[in-house]
Parts: sequence; C-alpha cells; structure tokens
Amino acid sequence: MKRLSSLMLAVLSLVLTYSTVSPALYAATPQAEAYYAQAMQAYEQKGFLQAANLFQKAAEADNSYVDAWFNLGAVQYRLNKFEDARNAFQKALWRSPNDNEIRYNLGASLAKLGRNTEALDQFYKIPSTHPKYNEALTQITSIKNATVVKQPTWTKPTQVAKTTKTNVNAVAVSGSGLYARGLVGPTGIAVGPNGELYVANYTKNNIVRILPNGNQSTITQGGLINGPIGLVRDPRNGNLYVANYISGDVVSITPSGTVNTLKKGYGKPYYLYFDALTNRLFVSEQEGNQVSVIKL
Repeated sequence: MKRLSSLMLAVLSLVLTYSTVSPALYAATPQAEAYYAQAMQAYEQKGFLQAANLFQKAAEADNSYVDAWFNLGAVQYRLNKFEDARNAFQKALWRSPNDNEIRYNLGASLAKLGRNTEALDQFYKIPSTHPKYNEALTQITSIKNATVVKQPTWTKPTQVAKTTKTNVNAVAVSGSGLYARGLVGPTGIAVGPNGELYVANYTKNNIVRILPNGNQSTITQGGLINGPIGLVRDPRNGNLYVANYISGDVVSITPSGTVNTLKKGYGKPYYLYFDALTNRLFVSEQEGNQVSVIKL
C-alpha cells in the first residue's frame, strides 16, 4: 500500500507531485486492498476521476483505511475539488490524529477554500521536527501576508441567534428511509419533545431545526458556533448543548435563541452526553483521549 505524495509548495502556490512514499503498515480488508490497487493503477495512468472513485470505494469498504482517505483527498485536490479534498483529509486525520502529513494537507485544502483561520490552526500544530514544518511556516507567512486574520468569534461572551430559512429538504417517512437532505457536513443530532430534529452542520457552522412536517430553519450560525460536532438537548429546560471541535469549547443555546459559552479549553471536543439524573454534561475529547464533565 502506498500513499500519493503530499502537497508540495512551489512559488507560494500549492501543487501536487506524483511520486509515492514507503509502503504503509495498515492491513486493510481484501476488498479495500483490491479497490486501492485499482485506484493506484488508474492514478498512474492519469485517470484521476476513476482513481477518486476507486479510492472512495476502498475507504467505504474499510472505514479505518487511513491511506485510502488520504489518497482520495490528494486526488480530489488534484482535480481542484478542494471541499471534497478537505472532507477526505479530515476523515483521515480523525482516524490518525497524530499524522502531521495529513494535517498539512488538510491545512492546504482549507487554505484553498479561504478558510484561513482553520488552515492556520492546522499549520501551527505541525512540530518543528516534522519534514513539513518549513512548508507549514511558508504557508503561515503566505496566509498572514495575504489576509488579515480575524480573532476567533468564539471569544464573544454571548450571542443572540437568528432564525433563518435553509435549503434543507425534509422527507416525512413513517418507517425506515431518507428523512432529510441538503445538509452540509451533518454531525450531531438531537430530538425535541414534539418530534423536531436538531442537526449540527459542521461545514456551515450552524444548527438546523427540522419539523415533522418538513419545515426547517437555521436557529444559529457562525459566531459562537465553530466546528459543531457533539449535540444534545436538555429535556428540563429545552437548552441545546454543542461541542465545537475547532474552537475547543462547549456552548448552550436557549429556546429563545441566546448562545452562551459554557466552558473553553477542551482538546477537540467530540461527543456529548447529558445525564438528567445528576445534572452533568459529559464531553469526550479526542486530543487528550479523555472524557471531561460539566456540572450544570
């Protein structure tokens, strides 16, 4: 198994090279290996669309196949599909959080999307001992020279959410099947007492409410919502609690739409669990490999 080469910097612009690195150590399933081998062959023959499709199949056949996700990102980047590349590199990094080659490529994809604050967050985490460190420094300098990076909006103490219409389409079903489409990077889900569904959109930094009749709205977007993943509802007061993966904090959203920061300083908070019996909110942290608790 081989990875395609990482993204290289040339005259301050990102380009892909086509060499390979040493064989990977992960033993994927036979089906995933077969797709992966076909993808590499297609790539070497410059059949990039076919390679992307086959790398996708390899990743789906073995969801833990980091190199398949990585190479999918590399090919999508080669095709100038930077959002698809970002998504693939993000999935690779979730599965291998200490891999700074993946982190660099994720940062490069974010930079291409103009998401400079998130790109800088990735580049800053690359240690000085890593081969990509100097390229990361060049990237940081390039971004800072080209743009004025705003302070993260999560430093605000409070925020009043605005309810707006979205393009999410809900499909009412009585049993199994499609319920809603049109979301962008959906992650956490919570259900209200009247059947309303709340969904965290990681990519768009918003929380969407979908009613049983199909009506939907964005209850809050941006501001204190920065990389939402974990989502849970407090049945006692109707508050929503959101774990922000990017800004490393947990916020609350009241039924009236006020957003407040509950606590900062988490290392990539991911999943939330609310225990109504003890009035405690549990937070899993990927970066620290630990679970923290907030007494509400």
